[in-house]
This record gives sequence, structure tokens and C-alpha cells, in this order.
Amino acid sequence: MMKNFATLCTVWILSALTLFAEGTERSLLQDRGFQNGFHVLKPAPGARVVEKTIGFRGPEHAPAWDIAQWSSRFSLATDASSPASEGGYRLADPAKRVEVIGRGEGAEAARLRLAIDSRREYARPRRSGEPWPHLLVQQSIEDAPTLDQAESIRLRLKARMLQRERFELEGYDPSLHCAQCPLVLIVQDRNRASEGYGDFLWFSVPTYDDRWAMPPAHIAEDTADPSAKLIYNPGLAAFTGQGWTDTGLLELDIDLLPHMLKAIRTGWARGYLSKSKDIGDFRIVSFILGWEMPGVNAVEIEFSELDLRVVERRRVRE
Repeated sequence: MMKNFATLCTVWILSALTLFAEGTERSLLQDRGFQNGFHVLKPAPGARVVEKTIGFRGPEHAPAWDIAQWSSRFSLATDASSPASEGGYRLADPAKRVEVIGRGEGAEAARLRLAIDSRREYARPRRSGEPWPHLLVQQSIEDAPTLDQAESIRLRLKARMLQRERFELEGYDPSLHCAQCPLVLIVQDRNRASEGYGDFLWFSVPTYDDRWAMPPAHIAEDTADPSAKLIYNPGLAAFTGQGWTDTGLLELDIDLLPHMLKAIRTGWARGYLSKSKDIGDFRIVSFILGWEMPGVNAVEIEFSELDLRVVERRRVRE
């Protein structure tokens, strides 16, 4: 009896000590170096339909990343993939290219290149209301803490522009035509007991827009998506005072959590997320990065040292 009591006391003491444990830091991204390949999605917008899976490490290492190519005239699934420099690989079609450089060297060494030439996508400049091609890499995030349980959510990346050409054809209108490369996180109510379960907003970090050196804020309803959810883009200056260098470099190392909390409160103030009333119901569920091409442009960007890291709050036992 006393032995059991002593054991229980020891367990209780150890449990109590967790009240003072420091928060743990971990990455929310799987396969940060794109070593396992991709699921290539069909270009038709709407449902996620895998057209082809390109894996490199066997069934025990399934790809974590999708390639989304919404509204493109071409599909990267038609390419069998080919070797690239430094042990990497590439996928290409007449308008788009995805290239991983440094495969096999680990997440910190690998570089991702996304290139698109929309001259091959458009027979003429896009008109208002018409769709535009995308070239995105994306993955679901299953294990993010709720925002109230996070101490910080830190985004790190380095980006380098390798090509940036704009073709101002007859009818060019900067309100309709551009090359954008946002990083988007879906922040969603995941509490099944919440009346607003499933509601979400698009949280955007505007890494590049060919119309501005520092892309401005854009906080508005997403009129291009049937969901009609709030896009919260506070502008690049909210995240960095430097922006792109003259040599085409951008480096970000920022805590996104305060911006996400502000995004939700802004949504509430504007009538969005009205049935999701608790910050503790929200968490990040998707990571999306890449090109949206409403304009006629030829662009290529390279990303490296990509990570999204969370520090969780200390656990408090009731």
C-alpha cells in the first residue's frame, strides 16, 4: 500500500513539474526539403484530384506536398520528371516548371524553384472575371496547436528572383494583370463543438508582386473563390522593413502569431467568422506557396531554408 502510495506521489510530483516545463519548438512542415516528391493535382479548379504521384523514396515515404496548377492549360503530370543539378529533379510542361535542387542533402540545403511563363497560357490578356493559372506547392497541416496554445509561430524563408519579365500587351491593366507569389496559410475553426466549425480565413504573406517593390495590404473578401472567405494580407511592410534587395533577394524571419490574432479579430469586426467566437478554436490547417498569374509574365523564383515553426505554451494540468 505504502509502496503504491509512494509511486503515486512520485507520479503526481512529476506531473506537477510539467507545470513549469518550457514550451517545445517544432516544425509544422513535413519534408521541408522536398525529398519525397509530389502529388500532382489536376488543373481543373475545385476538388483536390491527384493526377499523378511522383515519389522518390518508396511507399514508406509518401509525398507530403501537392503541386496545384489550377486553371492552367497544361499539366505537369505529363512529364516523367528528369534529373536536375546537384542531384535534384524537375518537372516541366510548356508553361510551367518545378525544380528541386540539392535533393538528398537535407532540408536546409534543398532549394525549390517555381517558374511560369503565362504567354503560353493566354491567347490574349485576361479579362475581368476570367480565371488565371496557378503554380503552387501546398500541404495539409494536421498537428498545429490552437492559436491560444501557441507562444509563437515563426516563418523563415529565403527567396531569390531568377526571372521577372512583364509583357504589357494591348489592354494591359495593372488592376487585372500581374504576377503574384503569396504564401498563404488557411486558419480554420477546428472545434467540432463550435457553431462555426470549418469556417476559415486566408492569411497571406505577399512575398512578391510585380507591380510593387513592397506589395501593399489587401484585406477583403475572396471574390475569385466560391468560398467567399476573408483574405487577410497586411502587406509586406508588416513583416519586413527591407523587402527585396536590388539583387533580387528577400529574407523573412517573423513571428506570424500576433498577425494571425489580428486577422481573426479583423474578421470578426467585418462580419466574418461570426459563429466562431473563440481564438482557441482556430489553428493552421494548410500551407500554400507559389505563383498566381493573372498577367502575361515570365517569372521564376527560388526558395530555400523554408520553415514554419511553432513554440507551444506550457501545459497546465487542471
